[in-house]
Amino acid sequence: MDLNNGDNICIKEVNENLKRVMNDQPLTRPLSQLRNNCNFVKLYNEYFDVINEDKIKERLKVSRKKYNQKPEVKERLKVSQKKYNQKPEVKERLKKYNQKYNQKPEVKERVKKYNQKPEVKERVKKYNQKPEVKERVKKYNQKPEVKERLKKYYLLNRATISIKRKEKYLKDKQPTKEVKGATQ
Repeated sequence: MDLNNGDNICIKEVNENLKRVMNDQPLTRPLSQLRNNCNFVKLYNEYFDVINEDKIKERLKVSRKKYNQKPEVKERLKVSQKKYNQKPEVKERLKKYNQKYNQKPEVKERVKKYNQKPEVKERVKKYNQKPEVKERVKKYNQKPEVKERLKKYYLLNRATISIKRKEKYLKDKQPTKEVKGATQ
């Protein structure tokens, strides 16, 4: 075997040198000869990619993030995402996913807890008092299918609805405690 010719290196020697490179040990041949061998270069690149996969992914992630922060790229991505989300099959898939997600008990509990906050209640109340919102709700409630659904709901839950109305009425009518020395 000629030591000066890099093409005549057997696979066993390629593997041995590859292990030595990865373990920081001296090579059996000069690196310049090993680099001339196609098998060594190919195996070295594969092994290097496997060993440093996390580093490579991290570098790509950082560069991708940096690229995506450019205003023109952000705008282009926003437009393409909006266009994609308008497709009927995507809308349907997202709708199904959201319905399934919102049925989870922990999600229901979190939403219920959020909606009980006074600032949220106030914001919703303020929003519902807007004339355009009132008009939209009124228009929606005039649809025949909505009227029918509301009628069925009321008939099925008449007793609980009347109890809740009475409780709310009594709660609103309760006298407030007066503080001594306060002027009215």
